[in-house]
Amino acid sequence: MTAGILSGRPLLATTAMLAVVLYGALATLHVIIRQVAGDQWSWLYVANMLGVIWWAPAVLVLPLAFLGRAWWPAALLSVLPAVVWVSTFGPYLVPGRADPSGDSAGATQVRAIAWNVRPRNPSADLAALIAEADPDIMLLAEVPSEYLDDVAAAAPGLPHHYFAPIAEQAPCCGHTAVLSRYPIVASRVIEGMPAEARTASVVTVDVDGTRLDLVPLHLASPLSGRGLPDLGHNSRLRMAETEIIADALRTTGNPLLVGGDLNSAPANTPRKLLLGAGLQDLQAEAGSGFGTTRRKIRVDWVYGRDLTAQRAWTGNARNSDHRPVLVDFTLPG
Repeated sequence: MTAGILSGRPLLATTAMLAVVLYGALATLHVIIRQVAGDQWSWLYVANMLGVIWWAPAVLVLPLAFLGRAWWPAALLSVLPAVVWVSTFGPYLVPGRADPSGDSAGATQVRAIAWNVRPRNPSADLAALIAEADPDIMLLAEVPSEYLDDVAAAAPGLPHHYFAPIAEQAPCCGHTAVLSRYPIVASRVIEGMPAEARTASVVTVDVDGTRLDLVPLHLASPLSGRGLPDLGHNSRLRMAETEIIADALRTTGNPLLVGGDLNSAPANTPRKLLLGAGLQDLQAEAGSGFGTTRRKIRVDWVYGRDLTAQRAWTGNARNSDHRPVLVDFTLPG
């Protein structure tokens, strides 16, 4: 059919149509493989991470169908990636999804920050961010063991601390941590994580009589010392980590806040697994734009359940290579 439609057309127009048809076929094939395999291989992890760019032209191709029958094959092949792009990335582009001044009568308002501080002494940067943002809770990643006291001293207004134990076979880079204005009443390590995974913990705080579960995360890094061979291995490790974490979080009965460096973009598998566990992407709920945190990609996240997001945004990276993610939310009264 395509050959018949293109016959008699100028070479440039024919080449353009064939290029768009080829793009649509490849983008559709990618969407199908992603649905089946997630982030299973290194190339697929990278392609999914770049989905915001790679699938975007499909949205622009669809209107070409109105130019005539010659463009119908191209438009048809672009439908699936266009739908995936709009459903995955569209919510970030819709302003005013949450009302920051909404009805909060009887609700407790909380401000939380999730931040990968880098494996160095982050105390000065922490103190500056705390002075600027006045958070109630901080979920941190990459806190070095030798600076735990410095980190605690940098946050006198957040006197309750939890530093997760470091798994023996995990690669660098320090502890995940919780700094809280509210008392910590319980903590537990999520069992069954892969040997190479960093520790994942559930930390429960008492927010004016309401229990809130906090989960600071740092999923497997893309590279961990062996170069490109790490990419596929660590991508599969990240999927395994998230599956175990998502299963563990399905059984928590308190309102829940999950935050940290997931080394994953919106189209990667961890977000899909966490949403499947009933969590909400708080940037999509209450943010404006993609909220990129590292190298123009969003890899740091805050998710919640049984809480109401009012505002989500990113802050100044300072001396880290990640921007902090901030969220204001309310808990049920």
